[in-house]
Amino acid sequence: MVPRGKVRGGQGRGDWYGASMASLRRLIVSACDGASALLERTGLRLLRSQRGRAVSVRLTQDLWREIESERYAGAIFLAKAAVAADPTWGEGHRALALANLRKGNVAQARAAYQAGIGAAPDDPLLPAALGDLEWEQGQFVQAEAAYRRALEREPPPGETPKFLLNLAWAVCEQGRLDEAESLLREARERAPEDTGLLLTLGHVELRQGRYAQAERTFRTTITRDPASAHAHYGLGYALAGRRSWREALTEVRGVVERAPDNAEYHRFLSGLERQMEGADRPN
Repeated sequence: MVPRGKVRGGQGRGDWYGASMASLRRLIVSACDGASALLERTGLRLLRSQRGRAVSVRLTQDLWREIESERYAGAIFLAKAAVAADPTWGEGHRALALANLRKGNVAQARAAYQAGIGAAPDDPLLPAALGDLEWEQGQFVQAEAAYRRALEREPPPGETPKFLLNLAWAVCEQGRLDEAESLLREARERAPEDTGLLLTLGHVELRQGRYAQAERTFRTTITRDPASAHAHYGLGYALAGRRSWREALTEVRGVVERAPDNAEYHRFLSGLERQMEGADRPN
């Protein structure tokens, strides 16, 4: 969820919000399946007459509560109201997209992100969120474009490694493994202690067929996060790639014990056990 900032109490529009929006909001949120079109248009006209960031922030605080309570129709209305009060308020666009996603409206969510990207040209979180949506839909070319746009908008230093990681996955899924590796190494220069980046680098090295390097990467990851099932699984895969069957089998059996519900781990273990049976069978 997008972090929400603190808002101080105020006069003027803040008082207007409390006096005028409370009753309107009760009508909207109490509807079991969303506001009527007429009521929605009336409310949005009211909001447009009271433009301002303070109004948008107050509305956004309310709409996050609606999302957390799974009252998505009310959340969508309040998000539209927040955007109407201040079209450049990126969090309003993000919340509108999220509420639509929770209702299963992918097209509307995409449209909300795209509108926000145009209205808030300095906000890096909007294109990053659009990239996440496209990734989930398997649209890796579109996800790549969105992540690149997020990076162009000079995100906060703490967000840059994450955006580089997501971009690396997007290009990796398109088969550009060397480019993905380069992006991950750039991200690691910015966040050298991030084990997630190291873990992803190991998986890219596996896909490149560089099993010895992947083994070293996963062993380093395990020293930093011994409980990581993904790191142990990656190590087992790298060992199998190097035909170190017994060591790989030991590693993957340990992974299955750590994550007994993971079907992928069980399939890999079964394949390794069959491989061992073949290796032990006399010629």
